Amino acid sequence: MTKSSYPYVTTPTSLRRFLESLPTFGLPPKVTQKWLQGVGYKSSNERRIIPVLKFVGLVSPEGVPTDLWRQYRGGAEG
Repeated sequence: MTKSSYPYVTTPTSLRRFLESLPTFGLPPKVTQKWLQGVGYKSSNERRIIPVLKFVGLVSPEGVPTDLWRQYRGGAEG
């Protein structure tokens, strides 16, 4: 069996809840563990959300929300 190179979450319900709530979040300058905790995702398992967001292109490798993040929010800027 080969090791997967794709990021994953161990709590898929948290990822689903995050994506459903994303339109209500502001546009952070950077998505970090501290920001994630500030919006209610405090579990160490939920930290794995950030690599998934980077992988799907919602966040740049540096952690900055991308245009895709803005589109997902409905184009809102703040």
